[in-house]
Amino acid sequence: MSKMDLTVAESKAAYEEIKDYVREHTGLKVSSLYIAQVNRK
Repeated sequence: MSKMDLTVAESKAAYEEIKDYVREHTGLKVSSLYIAQVNRK
């Protein structure tokens, strides 16, 4: 499945899961913008 196959709702859900994971493991709050920037790299 490519990135283009994701719907907006699915990508938002994935970002929320990433935010929760990072907060749980590091205590840091990250933004969706930061996740997108890291994802592009």
